[in-house]
Amino acid sequence: MQQQIFDFLEKPMNSHFREKGEFQLTSCLDKLLQFEEIAGYVVQRRCFDTGLPKVCWQTLIDFAISGGSIG
Repeated sequence: MQQQIFDFLEKPMNSHFREKGEFQLTSCLDKLLQFEEIAGYVVQRRCFDTGLPKVCWQTLIDFAISGGSIG
């Protein structure tokens, strides 16, 4: 990932601006796409979210229960 993504993340973080209660990497990736191509990978398995503290705790619990397997 290019250094520029961190520049896009810096502004909302410094101003404490959140979308849906979170700092949004997705919005920053959309901005980055205006300047360069990026590649991604579609995960065909279970996703674990860590964007909010409460959700992060549930993710850790679910991950532990799954035996550390994300498949």
